[in-house]
Amino acid sequence: MRYAGLIGAGIAELLHLKYLAPASVGDFFTYTRQKMNIDDLTIGQAKALAAMFACAKPAATSIDCKMIGKYVIVRCCDAGVHAGYLESYNGRECVLTESRRMWYWKPADGQKYLSGLAITGADESSRIGAALPRIFLTENCEIIECSAKAESSIRGAKVDEN
Repeated sequence: MRYAGLIGAGIAELLHLKYLAPASVGDFFTYTRQKMNIDDLTIGQAKALAAMFACAKPAATSIDCKMIGKYVIVRCCDAGVHAGYLESYNGRECVLTESRRMWYWKPADGQKYLSGLAITGADESSRIGAALPRIFLTENCEIIECSAKAESSIRGAKVDEN
């Protein structure tokens, strides 16, 4: 069985798909359709097929995060600012333990921005909620590792009950 393809002949070789072969050397748009034994596919070939037919993006390379287990501040698009221990993260999602939502924050010692908060901790005028055992946060904009001083300040801040 023959069919007209819209993919160049080199694509099959590029994707290492030994089951698709050009019908003739000079004809880059005609292929011979052969039966494919799915049990003979390598994982790489299966991923290539999935990407071809599902328009899937290749898996992102993970980065080595040295902040797992550290006390961090996370700024989210919709959920505000949280501080806690980073249990895990995947792209723009993360899980914090002993997490406190920071409804209003002001860095101590005249610092500015979240970076200052991560360095010097929270001013006493900051409004920080009670600690949650675990929270799953989405749409993270940034994850900032805290200094020991900032961790102590944020964890020791009084709970805002208003």
